[in-house]
Amino acid sequence: MSNVFIQNIIGMDVSSTNGVAIGTLKTVTMNMKTGKLSNLIVEPTKDSKMPGDISVDENGQFQFSISKVRAVNDHIIVGPEDNPDTDQIL
Repeated sequence: MSNVFIQNIIGMDVSSTNGVAIGTLKTVTMNMKTGKLSNLIVEPTKDSKMPGDISVDENGQFQFSISKVRAVNDHIIVGPEDNPDTDQIL
């Protein structure tokens, strides 16, 4: 799989595996010790409800673990369970 540049995915729509619009990707966090990506920070859509066990930051943005990412194409798809193949996607 080809590399995905963070600058190319910021601003992408984020949806669930069942097609529900969640929001727009604002940024990605990284563990500075390991260099691994940690979380997607997503600005929710107006009608978006917090999906499952996703945490919300002080700005009301959703924080999805990178392990929830299922696909990155013209939008980002996240699932409820951890994806063991995330390293092959991002």
